[in-house]
Amino acid sequence: MSGAGNGGLTSGGRFEARDVIGSVQFAQTEERLKHMTIGLFSRCNGANATLFAMHTAPRHFDAIGCLLLCQPDAIPAKHKLLRWIYGTSARWDGYLEFQRHPEPMLDWLARHLA
Repeated sequence: MSGAGNGGLTSGGRFEARDVIGSVQFAQTEERLKHMTIGLFSRCNGANATLFAMHTAPRHFDAIGCLLLCQPDAIPAKHKLLRWIYGTSARWDGYLEFQRHPEPMLDWLARHLA
């Protein structure tokens, strides 16, 4: 609802952060999901929204097992891994890396959600 709720405007993650918080709350309270470990995979503006949500409302992320972002900048996390994509200068290739080569990201999620 963030697009309709803001007159169709995007905000680089500020307004969209509410959607991230809403999805986390849903996963934490939905009967089918609330007993599962939660990890987030956010891309592009979704990554911006996730980081903004974590910054402004950190209490909603206490139970999050890990976070995987596509194309993040300087993240002050203790455990992080940067995967460089060689042979391209096309920004969109970064967004397609999961579909093309999911193993490193799936391994990351498995290690940090165990």
